[in-house]
Amino acid sequence: MNINERLKVAYRAGFISACNWSAPCSQDVDSPAFEKELRSFLEKHSPIFDPPRPDIALLVSMAMRGHHGFGLLSKRDQLRVLQDMGRLWEEVIGEGFYSPDKADFYMSQLAKE
Repeated sequence: MNINERLKVAYRAGFISACNWSAPCSQDVDSPAFEKELRSFLEKHSPIFDPPRPDIALLVSMAMRGHHGFGLLSKRDQLRVLQDMGRLWEEVIGEGFYSPDKADFYMSQLAKE
């Protein structure tokens, strides 16, 4: 779920109100104007909605743990490994594909020997 979708969910759930700010606001949550107003308000008042970013040093540490020769790779290959580590990090913080309602599907992917 991207940031705009999360904002809409938070608005519809009542966690935030479109009229918390003084500027005239649109009540149409699917309008670009509403998204712009909401994003502007949240950037000023609610840092909890900022998408988290991984510490690059953490990603490098993760990469080195999985690929002991990471420091010997070319810059291009290091970037590929760091992208993979970024995807793993997204899964861990809940921004990836996994959700508890999909647990049975993922468990079904384990080898059955």
